[in-house]
Amino acid sequence: MVKFLSKHPLNYAMTATPTKYYSQMVYEFWYSCNNNKEQKGMIGTILNGSQALLINPRILREVLQLPIKEKGKYDDLVDMEEISNMLGHTRYESLPFEGSMFLRRKLFATYNYLFANLLFCFSCKIGSLDQFSSNEAQVAYAMVMGKTIDIGRWLYTEMREIIEKKSLADAVRFPRFLAWCFEYELRPKYIQVDL
Repeated sequence: MVKFLSKHPLNYAMTATPTKYYSQMVYEFWYSCNNNKEQKGMIGTILNGSQALLINPRILREVLQLPIKEKGKYDDLVDMEEISNMLGHTRYESLPFEGSMFLRRKLFATYNYLFANLLFCFSCKIGSLDQFSSNEAQVAYAMVMGKTIDIGRWLYTEMREIIEKKSLADAVRFPRFLAWCFEYELRPKYIQVDL
């Protein structure tokens, strides 16, 4: 599994880390961010409001070095039953999901390890690490079956939905991806930022 992940096209998005991580910058962006329909993305501020930053699916694909299909022809998402078929018979001989949530404890060790890595690396999870959503299952399915789905759009949609519902009490989500976007936008100045 480690060899598989190390050679997979998503390896960079799952393992690389930004040069530096500025938590104050991440918090500022997260709590100032709004969905901007005119710019077709989310816009927030960094550096004490002195710089606006746009995040959209195209930027996420580029920053995270996600697989890109010519003319945007990504593979279709699949239904829950097909994902369950890929996972095979589970330890309990029952479907590994309840409602729209999959349960890691019902998976064999190899798939459990894959999902644990996905949840950890994409840092999009709040709550129990035993459950993962159908969106996260789609990413795992695409990895195992060699499909290319639009992960940049998925991440952007997840971010946008969370931002639209957020309150000041909410935890900041996707901090590693946000830090990458800041580094990409500020380029050599990013490592010189004094916070």
